Amino acid sequence: MDVSYLGEEPRFIKVGSQLSAEETNQYKTLVVEYRDIFAWSYKDLKGIPPEVAQHIIPLIPGAKPIHQKERRMNPRLQL
Repeated sequence: MDVSYLGEEPRFIKVGSQLSAEETNQYKTLVVEYRDIFAWSYKDLKGIPPEVAQHIIPLIPGAKPIHQKERRMNPRLQL
């Protein structure tokens, strides 16, 4: 669902597919009303260093990626 105004960068939100049309419109109205308090990108996180907001997986330079086999989960614990 698009919650941006004309001239703004497009901003989308995802809402549950099982919500009624009325609930969806209520969420959209709420997000549009308070859109200035949401962080839509890393640039919007003022005062928070990128090292805190971003997850980095340290890799060994030049290492060849290895594809591991899929691990099955106990069916009783799967749900």
